[in-house]
Amino acid sequence: MLPCFGELKLFILQSKRYNMITELLAKAQENIKSAELSFEGECYNASANRAYYAAIHAAAAAIFYAGVNVDIDHRKIKSVFSTTLVNARKLYPSQMKDQLNRLQRLRNVADYDIESVSKSKATEQLSTAKKFVSTILSKVQS
Repeated sequence: MLPCFGELKLFILQSKRYNMITELLAKAQENIKSAELSFEGECYNASANRAYYAAIHAAAAAIFYAGVNVDIDHRKIKSVFSTTLVNARKLYPSQMKDQLNRLQRLRNVADYDIESVSKSKATEQLSTAKKFVSTILSKVQS
């Protein structure tokens, strides 16, 4: 027996959400790999950039996993992640909202400032991003 139109529509929407979450998490993991390779090649600006993108993709996946719809926009993702998932629903530790901001600040240095990201800053950026992504992966994949 075929499901009614409403059930079919819900199934399609859930499938699209699942695909978005899966794709965003895959991008987060790919960006971690890229950040690691850049770091190993002493490309610290590129490493800092990719580490930030790993975190922002993971944050977007967490938002969709929580059932919240948001445009994929850096400001909106950071805002919804912080206010809804961390503050209101308490799904993630409070330090994660600060981590996103710090990751973006160093990415901005890497991309837009004359100064370059140092090895020690890139090390910290990569470590923070790995923990951020890992925390989200463990919640979404449980």
